[in-house]
Amino acid sequence: MNAINHDGPPAREQKRLTDLKSLNLLDSPREEQFEVITQLAAKSLDTPIALISLLDLHRQWFKSCVGLDVAETPRDISLCTEAIKEEEMLVVEDASTDPRFADNPMVTGEPHIRFYAGAVIRSPRGQPLGTLCVIDRKARVLTESERRQLLRLARLVESEIRQKNLVGQLLSEIEKDKSHGVSAPVPGRKDVYDQLAELMSKGEPLVIALGKVRPFELASSMQIDDATLRRELERCLKALPLDVTFGVWRNDQFIAFRQGVPPVATTALLSDLEKVFYASFESPHHGRYATVCLGVSTFPQDGHSPRGLLQLANKVMPPHTSTDKLLNVGVYSSAGKTPTQFKDDILERLREGIVHERFYLVYQPIVEVATGRLVRAEALLRWADPTLGDVPPTDFIPIAEESGLIVRIGAFVLHEVVQDLMALKEQGRSIVPISINISGKQLRDPEFTEFLRDVMASAKLEAGDLELEITESSLIEDLQRASATLNDIHKTGVTCAIDDFGVGFSSFNYLRRLPVKTLKIDREFVQSIDTSDRDRNIVAAIISLAHALGMTVTAEGVEQVAQREQLLALGCDLMQGYLTGRPDSFSKLMEYS
Repeated sequence: MNAINHDGPPAREQKRLTDLKSLNLLDSPREEQFEVITQLAAKSLDTPIALISLLDLHRQWFKSCVGLDVAETPRDISLCTEAIKEEEMLVVEDASTDPRFADNPMVTGEPHIRFYAGAVIRSPRGQPLGTLCVIDRKARVLTESERRQLLRLARLVESEIRQKNLVGQLLSEIEKDKSHGVSAPVPGRKDVYDQLAELMSKGEPLVIALGKVRPFELASSMQIDDATLRRELERCLKALPLDVTFGVWRNDQFIAFRQGVPPVATTALLSDLEKVFYASFESPHHGRYATVCLGVSTFPQDGHSPRGLLQLANKVMPPHTSTDKLLNVGVYSSAGKTPTQFKDDILERLREGIVHERFYLVYQPIVEVATGRLVRAEALLRWADPTLGDVPPTDFIPIAEESGLIVRIGAFVLHEVVQDLMALKEQGRSIVPISINISGKQLRDPEFTEFLRDVMASAKLEAGDLELEITESSLIEDLQRASATLNDIHKTGVTCAIDDFGVGFSSFNYLRRLPVKTLKIDREFVQSIDTSDRDRNIVAAIISLAHALGMTVTAEGVEQVAQREQLLALGCDLMQGYLTGRPDSFSKLMEYS
């Protein structure tokens, strides 16, 4: 046949084309993350040609192309036109003998297609956009292993498209907010009250802030009405971190609360509010025309009912405002301390913790998925304060990073880990490699690599005994500088891992430039791997591409046998979580079997 008929139900085809064009992919510039995927497809399936083909009305356009020096071809001679009719994939072992394609100009002439395998790429709404296809000039059979590999890479293409789409939607919403001053609805009084009551019923410790916007007389002279104040308030609230729950209480009042034990959680909440309200309620020509007053109470220390705690917060809310301060804060039973005073208190406790050695380490096993064999362990930091008790890392690490104390605390962690490893060597026992977390501040410290080199040399540790875990977000802050530092670290014999992969930038584009040995998949994907097809496909694609880059994959947060079975089926190398062991002392780690 000379042409492939793509006349289908017009409504269905129109819906598909509308979806394709809404993603703004057609005629867009080449992007390295897609180039990486096609290169890996060609390499891993050993074909001279690999394409990401998107089907427009009359053409197929290549978002990425390996081994073919064209940007597009007519759609009516495209094999991908037939492929998108399939649920998952079209495989043609020998096009020259297939009656559908034997007379096709791309079969009888350049590029002389014989073998074709195209995995369908779908939009976030499920519409077929085109294919990730591999092409060979000789007939061949696609093995089951190769089929799975191509499907996994296609899911990764979908993941990249979805990420681009989400970023585009976010930018569009931001521009819309800037242009029209409109934001999505913020939870109202009943919704936020119910959420507060639910958390309290679970016994979760909470810090609760009741806030009120207080306009100055300047606002009236500027003709700023209540609706304008409400819009500005909602804009600020929507910028709060995900671990802060918020809602509008009355037209000029709001509630914000987060889990955690005071005063650490109090400091964290007030810092969050201070950041989002920074430079709000200000005019470039007239200055600040309103300020925010806050009353803070805590559960269970100050009361046991939502109404009672909100009444206490309202009671200590400053009745008067200061034009010199953005936030005017009153904290029940805490002498009305300001955010700065609270932060200073926590920083002082952190400094005392360093001096008096109130930090300690626990270790969590990391094991082979297939055998359960102990491969390494992660060192996790804990803080036991005599007044505050055991403070969760999520509460104090951000404050330590912001103040720079994380550098001293990080040095303590490294020293303790090395001491434990040296003790093993002195006992003549085998070393268990240890992973430690380092922050962006440590990564940017010009003396860190030299310090690490000295520690390795003095302890006579071997390459691979230590692994540093770095989060995606700390890398993306300054990728060029991070890349240089990681290359220097690599020369010391210390390996590196990317922690929490999937919650940050989540692109393999930057990973190719970094000397990274291990990729740790964030627990968010792992927890639903046995119940969500989408998360399972994403994890499968991450594992496939990580392996193609020569990396080991560790799944975090594994708590159920069903999750372990899914990871085993997907070829994941290592796992970590409560299923295999809770964090415990180094001596308990040595008893692990």
